Amino acid sequence: MGKINGDKRSFCDLPEITEEALADEIHDVGIDDDAGPFYKQYRCVFGWVAQTAYVFVPLIPHPFDRC
Repeated sequence: MGKINGDKRSFCDLPEITEEALADEIHDVGIDDDAGPFYKQYRCVFGWVAQTAYVFVPLIPHPFDRC
């Protein structure tokens, strides 16, 4: 099945990921940590509006609905 590490079973040994290694990788990829204020993140705001409309608009009764 898998190797026994103490009293835990694992399929493979996973490397330890440190905060420094993660920060270096994020910096190398070019992801900016200073994203700015939330209201300036237009994709997130428009995504939230679209998802809210998708969920709640079908719940509003239509005036021409006779059912």
